[in-house]
Amino acid sequence: MTASKSFLGLLFVVAALTQISTSKKIKILSDFTTFQDKEFFKTTFPWIAHNVGPKLRVKYYLKGEKDGKRMCVLDNLKRNLLLQADYMKCEANGEQECLKNLPIDHRKLDKCIRKGHKTLRKVEKQFRKYRPSETPVIIRGRSQQTVHDPKTVLFNICGMFGRKQPEGCWKPSEAPVPATPSTTECTQKPSDTTTPVPGGNNTTIAPGGNNTTPAPGGNNTTPASGGNNTTPAPGGNNTTPVPGGNNDTTTAPSGTKDAGQSDSTQQSDAAQQSDATQQSDAAQQSDTALQSNTAQ
Repeated sequence: MTASKSFLGLLFVVAALTQISTSKKIKILSDFTTFQDKEFFKTTFPWIAHNVGPKLRVKYYLKGEKDGKRMCVLDNLKRNLLLQADYMKCEANGEQECLKNLPIDHRKLDKCIRKGHKTLRKVEKQFRKYRPSETPVIIRGRSQQTVHDPKTVLFNICGMFGRKQPEGCWKPSEAPVPATPSTTECTQKPSDTTTPVPGGNNTTIAPGGNNTTPAPGGNNTTPASGGNNTTPAPGGNNTTPVPGGNNDTTTAPSGTKDAGQSDSTQQSDAAQQSDATQQSDAAQQSDTALQSNTAQ
């Protein structure tokens, strides 16, 4: 009986040593505050974990934490890559109860969190050492790879195992397609539009702000990129003078001004002619009176 137990114990030790000898280690440097890092843990990393399995050991260095709690949880789950991947996916999705139903040693976890400042210093040290231009970054020995294509990442990790690659390396499941900011975060909600109708207050859409386009006969403003804009339209109440509208400026058209000048000139000529006629009549009457007095 004793010999049998010893033999089983020996087999267990051999199996454990064999698994350790065949496992490979990588590091992941990540800034967990960025979009692409969260997408990596939502899609690419779970896919890699399910294809490679327990033969892969990962050491995590995560920026964007105040107490290093995530790294403490991951260290608590260091013997189970699939649980690590599920936990990080939950965190990347912003869920609240990611520790629920996980085999966590809470006493060990609390102790790790109390020493969070040491954990964060290790993160800073790794980032200073590798100086990644972008994240996430996977470190394989002396090789440093920025994550872009999931298939390329899996191929390089599988290459670490040589001829003894996990089954998922030969027959991987369908690769995920990570989202991009242009298809998610940058998607804008369509705005309501109104087709301009003559005689009314009309609006239309233009980039940059609340814009309106003119329609004849109404109070109109026209769009310009960047904000709330106004431009005159014929027949409406406009901020700049245009024919047919109520305008702030009162400058008379040039044609009206010329007509007024012509009338003034004609009145002046008529007055001059009238004065000349009156002077001529007075002179003739004076000459007639002188001649009459001389005759007498």
